Amino acid sequence: MAGLREGTGQLHDTAWYSQRFDVVALSEIWSTGTQRRPLPEHDVFTSPARRAGLRGEGLLVAVRRQAACTAQLWAMDASTLWVRVTPAAAADQPLLVGACYIPLAGSRQLERCTLEERYASLAERVAAAEAEGAVTLAGNCNARMGDSSAARRAPAAPTRTGAT
Repeated sequence: MAGLREGTGQLHDTAWYSQRFDVVALSEIWSTGTQRRPLPEHDVFTSPARRAGLRGEGLLVAVRRQAACTAQLWAMDASTLWVRVTPAAAADQPLLVGACYIPLAGSRQLERCTLEERYASLAERVAAAEAEGAVTLAGNCNARMGDSSAARRAPAAPTRTGAT
């Protein structure tokens, strides 16, 4: 859910709605993390935006507090925030929940590393998480299938003419 700004009804509405879930993963929360806790029954982990309202920044993973599991920060980098949810029953495997945001091509957020490096880092994190348990990844990867210039250059699909 993009656009969770501090001090607006959006954060309140999203928090109210999200209270019903055991695990919540959000990208682009635009928050610096200084607001009061929006989910009081959850352990909340954030990778805050550098500046409030900064598009494409801020990640949040929240896990409801309960005796059946514990949650702890597992990893964090420029594009992802990962939380490990460990079940109380030793026989059950952990769940690794990742929230991610991959900037659009050409974004100022890619000044320090390329889009390819961001995707490679994401793939490495997912592989490492899979080695430890079940994986859930949520967020905004800004995936694109080609671009409009490629579509204009593509040959037309063959048509069937004169079928007998």
